[in-house]
Amino acid sequence: MDLGSWFAGTPAQLVEMLKGFEERYPGMEHISLSSPIGTPKTTMLEQFQWIAEEVMPAFKTARR
Repeated sequence: MDLGSWFAGTPAQLVEMLKGFEERYPGMEHISLSSPIGTPKTTMLEQFQWIAEEVMPAFKTARR
């Protein structure tokens, strides 16, 4: 987790971590988020839902 390969925390903490990546890697436009193999479908859907509702809005920009 110290290297940033894994994350466990709140949506606000994820936003903070991703904003840090944005600062370190200017121009980065994509990042891959996934669940570990074996994660129950209901858990994955719940996590993707909070990412969509609580994390992604922090990165919305005007369309190019």
